[in-house]
Amino acid sequence: MSFLNPQAIQCLDAELACSIYLNPAQSSLQIVLKQSNFSTLYKASIYNLSGQLLLEKDLSKGQQIIDINHLSNGLYIVKISSPDKVYQYKFVKE
Repeated sequence: MSFLNPQAIQCLDAELACSIYLNPAQSSLQIVLKQSNFSTLYKASIYNLSGQLLLEKDLSKGQQIIDINHLSNGLYIVKISSPDKVYQYKFVKE
């Protein structure tokens, strides 16, 4: 029997399979990309609720850790993007 991590955001799509940990986050976001064909380039972008871009990082297959210590506590949007698609998720920084 398996259980989903209640503190993770699960990104399940035909093109992208990933998990984003922890939600709420304190000092870092961990993004785990799981797709087997990784010819597409992905990027993680973090925005505040006003739409201001705060951080960008290129992603590769496997686990990526994004330092968010400099962000104030609050609600943010993380976008995982490829050249032709954008996946958008909310997370809380505590």
